[in-house]
Amino acid sequence: GALKELWDKEKKQTVCVICGAISQSTDDQSRLMNHMDGKQHKGFLKIRVTINELKEYIEAARPTQAKESEPSDNKDRDRERS
Repeated sequence: GALKELWDKEKKQTVCVICGAISQSTDDQSRLMNHMDGKQHKGFLKIRVTINELKEYIEAARPTQAKESEPSDNKDRDRERS
């Protein structure tokens, strides 16, 4: 009945992993290309690329910062508190 039709409709949709837009399985190649060339998709792609670049930058800078700010020993954490 109606539930099966709804389920079939749901199965035919896919979500773009870049921007979250929903596309239909019946969309042709030109529609998919239009989506990929769209402002929203390109904007989200740019954000994702920039986030990855920033993560790499932070990771590269972290070892010098971590040595200065991390305690060399955690003895105080293991002792009993009264």
